[in-house]
Amino acid sequence: MTLLNSILFAALAVAASLVLPLAGYGLGRGRPAAWRHLIFTGVFAILLALPVAALLLPSQLSFLVPAAPAPVAENGPVTAAVPAAAGFGLGDGLLLLAALWLAGVAVLLIRLAIAAAGLAVLYRRSVPHIPQGISEAPFRGLNWQLRLRTSPDESGPLTWGILRPVVLLPKASLTWPRERLLSVLLHEAAHVRRKDCLSRLIVALACAFYWPNPLVWLAARLQRAAAERAADDAVLSAGVKPSSYAEHLVGLAREFSGLSLAMTLSMAERRSLDQRVEAILDPEQPRIGVTKMDVLKLGAAVVALTAALAMVRPSLAEAPLPDQGPAVPPKTVVHTSVKVSRDGRTRTITRVVQADDGVAGEPPPPPAPPPAVTAPIAPPAPPAPPAPPADVIPPPPAPPPPPALSVSERAAIRQQAHAEAARAMAEARRALANVNINQTVANAMKQAEQAMREAHVGEDQARKAIARMDIDRVVADAMKKAEVALRQAEREQARAERQRVIVERRIVNDKGESATDDISESGE
Repeated sequence: MTLLNSILFAALAVAASLVLPLAGYGLGRGRPAAWRHLIFTGVFAILLALPVAALLLPSQLSFLVPAAPAPVAENGPVTAAVPAAAGFGLGDGLLLLAALWLAGVAVLLIRLAIAAAGLAVLYRRSVPHIPQGISEAPFRGLNWQLRLRTSPDESGPLTWGILRPVVLLPKASLTWPRERLLSVLLHEAAHVRRKDCLSRLIVALACAFYWPNPLVWLAARLQRAAAERAADDAVLSAGVKPSSYAEHLVGLAREFSGLSLAMTLSMAERRSLDQRVEAILDPEQPRIGVTKMDVLKLGAAVVALTAALAMVRPSLAEAPLPDQGPAVPPKTVVHTSVKVSRDGRTRTITRVVQADDGVAGEPPPPPAPPPAVTAPIAPPAPPAPPAPPADVIPPPPAPPPPPALSVSERAAIRQQAHAEAARAMAEARRALANVNINQTVANAMKQAEQAMREAHVGEDQARKAIARMDIDRVVADAMKKAEVALRQAEREQARAERQRVIVERRIVNDKGESATDDISESGE
């Protein structure tokens, strides 16, 4: 049963690893890079947490399978296992598949361990680096100066670490221009802020567990590309010019190797450089990031979906057998009997039988002691005379048969039956005659006409109400138009009044000037 439940869970895990990446791709299509990265991270978190949830949460979709009864031998239950037949069966094939899967998981986990060891060596070889001429304002809260290091070779730019992130720059970064150094630091700071190293570790572990599924590896590649695109969007949102940033990115990819390990994020990776440059130079590209509330909502959805998948997984359970009591092996019973012959000799007879109704482990009953012989057996007594037969009670006499009816009596009974049938038919006709079908139909027609009249009256009232409503609306519209016309007339009247006053003032002024001219002329 455990093997069958393991097979069912493996089938559920395979189905989830096929459906969830496709669902993540569909949900993230057309969204900003930060949202695509968050959705794919949630998909890989569900795939990684599903086996743990299956061990902790009980299945709610259980099917009962009848349990096979234990074989019982003739002398008791079978305790020794029967050796299996030689050959390659279904169980051997399943064991071989499980061994191959475990081998792939082990190889990928060893690869992760080697990558972690390589990063530790790279960290010990690097030295701290404090950039000159870079303001701390864009990196506030990251403690970035203490974790910024310079590689002794041309490795970088790289970012790794979950609790204490490390930003590794190549040796040539000491001579970079300020604009390039600022762009690189903003890009790596975006990775640190969004905990991209943690999501990268989740993706690596999920790929190790579901390594036979190519859709998982494709989704991991899309998630990694979305992480780099989201960091590029953060740099552009900080105010860096898109053309300058694209130039810096191409120069980094051309000058440095872009080392890509399982738990690192490399800015100079060349795999998706063309798509990144096109997205950087595209002004219509959405560059909206995600908030902490968005991350909390997605985390709650991941927990709920993981618990639902773990609880609805199918499982098998053995149905309990009816209680038949403990199995009791057959018991050997010894029966002993004693026979005495006519001449006084005794003879003991012993028989061994198998009793099925005994109790296991019960000792056989002791043999009965032989009867004591005290005297010879007396001769048989003479037979008794037969008893006289008892009086026999005679059976009761049979009832006399009913007297046969004559032809006249039969005719009278037949006529009486016909008369009763004719009487019933006449009563039925009278009842039907009492029912006036025409009157019933007329009454029904009158009721229908009354209902029609009431409906017409209601319809007329509704029409009148609608017409009244229309009249009120028309009157209201007319009143509004009249008010507008009245206001317009008042404005025209006021304008005419102002014009009249202006004209009067001009006339008065003209008269005053003419009078002044006359006075001046007379003085001369």
